[in-house]
Amino acid sequence: MDTGFNKTAYDTSLYGGTDSTGAISEVFGKDAISNAFMMWATSSGGDVLRNPSRGGILLPFLTKPMGESARTQIITILRAGIQNDFEPSLVLGSLQVVADYERKKWKINLNVYSPQYKVETDIKMELKNLV
Repeated sequence: MDTGFNKTAYDTSLYGGTDSTGAISEVFGKDAISNAFMMWATSSGGDVLRNPSRGGILLPFLTKPMGESARTQIITILRAGIQNDFEPSLVLGSLQVVADYERKKWKINLNVYSPQYKVETDIKMELKNLV
């Protein structure tokens, strides 16, 4: 049954800050999906409120040497996490993980679609490897 209610994804900004009224900065739509995904993937232990004993799924890979094996594991864990764990559910369109050895960074690009919010977005992350 269509209630006429238009669902919009909403989140507080990953980068913090306040708006002109002093309220915490908010993001909506595809920006909210991207914001929530980055927090889910890169958080430290205790940051994930629904399971405080668990950190982000990418964090363990940032403390290992960069290489093809790590890149393959990152792709595998992201695919599995998107399919089995991330809320709201997402459909993965594309996923690219590139090692930038000179800058010691992982460049991760995803295209995802949220059936719940009917929004598609591109997510780009550059994560510093800690080894």
